[in-house]
Amino acid sequence: MRARGFLGVLLCAAAAALPGSAGAKPGYSVSPESFSLEASLPKSNGYRISLASFGHRWVEVSLSRPNGEAALYLARGRANRHGIDVDLGRFGSVHARFTGHRLKVDPLFPGCHARPAINERGRLEGSIRFRGEGGYAEVTTRRARAEYVHSFREVCNFARGARPAPADRSELFEVLEVEKKEEGRTVRLNVLNMTDPDTLAPLSIWAGLQEWIGRVLAIKIASATGEGGSFEVSPPRGQPQTVSLDPTPPFRGSGSYALQPDGTSTWSGDLRVPFPGLGQIPLTGPGFSARACRTHIVEHTISCKRHSQSSRASALIARLLGEGALR
Repeated sequence: MRARGFLGVLLCAAAAALPGSAGAKPGYSVSPESFSLEASLPKSNGYRISLASFGHRWVEVSLSRPNGEAALYLARGRANRHGIDVDLGRFGSVHARFTGHRLKVDPLFPGCHARPAINERGRLEGSIRFRGEGGYAEVTTRRARAEYVHSFREVCNFARGARPAPADRSELFEVLEVEKKEEGRTVRLNVLNMTDPDTLAPLSIWAGLQEWIGRVLAIKIASATGEGGSFEVSPPRGQPQTVSLDPTPPFRGSGSYALQPDGTSTWSGDLRVPFPGLGQIPLTGPGFSARACRTHIVEHTISCKRHSQSSRASALIARLLGEGALR
């Protein structure tokens, strides 16, 4: 999987601020040691399905469709160079060993220093079972193609090498953020509109639902990007007073935001979206809070909050969106 350019960056930023190179000296960038073991599983009901661990304790199953629907199931397990073992509760389990052959590793960028990464390609063999809610997607297999990567701590001196281009901080964005937390479930809606009229895909919308189901953190995502749909903000400058949202599928219905004189806001309408295995979920109604703003990129974060707090779930949503699992 690879990032899908600037649109992927915007979606990532809308979801969460990911950790950076904390503690690095000016002119330097430090990337920590990392581990990943990823496998491609057979498709089911139009969903691409992947099994992965990006650490040694957490294992995830991710599913995505080209229409913007995606899901991710995360549980504590064990993953290393030798394989993956995890109990996914009602959703299945994985007990598989990894065998592979070493691949050639690309050279480091000028000015960067690190121990050469270990990259192996092969397969997982054993028992791999997954079944989503209501059987919307199901996989049972004994083997899957897989890739193992172990990258070591990397330090780059950009004063001596090619310095990355800085993020464009001049672009202005219109942002709508909606959230509801109730009975262990969180539902979010984020709308990001680039005000530049020459932008090919100015409007990006994603909705996410996360909840713990036993030992598993389940995350569902729906998104729509590109032309079509309507997002109207007034007045044309300053703090938005009203917002009208009428998106394209998979979203249905519309939503209206209004800022009241006392500083509170209202969010109403019949906006809803289907999440994998859950059917239509309302995105308006009692319990939802909303805020709207105009903002620039701030520390790689596009949000109405000056400092967006990162969490495991929001970081996973960001990665799933940014890596192009959603189109």
